[in-house]
Amino acid sequence: MIRIATRGSHLALAQAKAVQTMLQTKAGVESELKIIKTRGDQIQAPLHLSSDEAKGFFTKEIEEALLANEADIAVHSYKDLPTSGADGLLIAALPERIAPLDTMVFLKKHQVKDSFPWIGEDGFVATSSLRRVSQLNYRASHLKTCDIRGNVPTRIRKMVTSQGAETIHSILLSGAGLQRLQATGELIEDSILPILEKEELVLEALRPEHMVPAPAQGTLALQCRDNDSNVQAILARLNDPEITLVSGIERSVLAGLEGGCNLPLGVFAHRVAGGKDFGVHVYLGEEFEGNRRSRSHYAYREDTDPDRLAGRVLEELLQPPTIYIFGKEDRMQSLEDRLPEILPDIESIRTVPAIRIIPEDWSESQLQELRNTLAGMQRVILCVFSSSSVDILKERFGDGQRLKEELGITEHHRDVRWATTGESTARAIQALDRGEDILMSEDGTSAGLELELQSLNNQDTAFLFLVSANGRKELMDALRTGPGAIRELPVYKSETVPLSKDLVNEIKSGDQSCYILAGSPLCLQNLKDSGILDDPNGIRLLCLGRTTCETAREMNLHPYAVASSPDYEQFLSEFF
Repeated sequence: MIRIATRGSHLALAQAKAVQTMLQTKAGVESELKIIKTRGDQIQAPLHLSSDEAKGFFTKEIEEALLANEADIAVHSYKDLPTSGADGLLIAALPERIAPLDTMVFLKKHQVKDSFPWIGEDGFVATSSLRRVSQLNYRASHLKTCDIRGNVPTRIRKMVTSQGAETIHSILLSGAGLQRLQATGELIEDSILPILEKEELVLEALRPEHMVPAPAQGTLALQCRDNDSNVQAILARLNDPEITLVSGIERSVLAGLEGGCNLPLGVFAHRVAGGKDFGVHVYLGEEFEGNRRSRSHYAYREDTDPDRLAGRVLEELLQPPTIYIFGKEDRMQSLEDRLPEILPDIESIRTVPAIRIIPEDWSESQLQELRNTLAGMQRVILCVFSSSSVDILKERFGDGQRLKEELGITEHHRDVRWATTGESTARAIQALDRGEDILMSEDGTSAGLELELQSLNNQDTAFLFLVSANGRKELMDALRTGPGAIRELPVYKSETVPLSKDLVNEIKSGDQSCYILAGSPLCLQNLKDSGILDDPNGIRLLCLGRTTCETAREMNLHPYAVASSPDYEQFLSEFF
């Protein structure tokens, strides 16, 4: 008979009973529960503890029971355990991870929108977690927060019965706790059932982009004495290796910051679809004294090795990185001029010209053929995917009106629009041709633009691509499956600038870790040809935009971070 030590709350008992079932079904072992009262169970005042105060707040007495041989195993929520283990004890199994995301709970009558944060701007959100308060201030600063104590059913009752100036519009809770209590029928207290017959209770899981959960949230940890080999062998049958990997990433970052369970830190790791890479969402609040940025920060990072991923995330959180930026010659010069303004205290950035832009001339026969094509169309979509194209067009024609006159676009064309993938290119288009509509990709890629363009692809529409002569052609090829006219007018061609051997050696042999930021697919090819990317395990590759990221993956490279849009200044500001 295995003796299981557990707290006496509804949630703790639900977790312990789940472990009892696992012991029976997976190991054929009977068990009994031993309820232990902890210091955390005895305090009802709002908690905002420092990391040192929070360590072991809900676990100390349970661990003492194990050491005193009053129990054989303890069931913990892994997120509540200190990262430094207790002497004489070990974590023998991580058997289950359910609903690891946070959940926003509210009455339907308080909902004003269909997406995060659902409730109105003056709404009160109740939580006793500094991590959650910090992220609400970061993502939805218009919301007000207040403390709340008690177990999960108690918190729901307090929210449902709150009134007037004391109204609580929403509470934030662990999805795992809600799921376990729903399964046992203990989520809702009987006293509020009449209210909930008239008012709908809504539970909305929060995507990690909106609220990064605590490290190892939703994960059960089974603890035993380190000299009890029999119990360890039993618990080994319950362990899930995949949970061990992802929880290890999360807990390693937590340990590196020497944090407890109430640090303003969120870490959520998972295996990326496809199975080879691991991804991690990270949030560190400005409230943390060791935050080198002195501001709240969210990031998403990837790597093929879970230990290396945790180490790199921690390294990025603790010290300013060294970055080599590779891009077009003129863009690197303008970026270098702006760096003191963007990042005045950072000296660890080096810009490297890797691509040269050579403007293309248009022959009169090219233009006349294009004018003839456009003459029979009612709609023209001007597709541009690089600010280099816009810069050349502006230098050559001055403004959008003169450009359109040269191309044969007149008042006969009832619908003239631009289309692009990046915000920086969109801004350049607006400067060139003020007032015209711009179609934007939803995800920064040409694939994200294709659906909208295909909806316009009919016999009265011409798509004119003002692009690089040696750029990617996937979108043009996709549109050719429809009845519209597809025409390409190269604005420039790109060629690589040879990278010096001294630079390559400097990057590959440097004592300090560094990051490589590739500004385009052609930059990536240049980096690969130069040998800089020969050691994929040692390279921290950053990609500007999703198209560059897709190219990297085609090269069997695994970007550590990807800029959501091809904007150097925005990405660097966020990264640092």
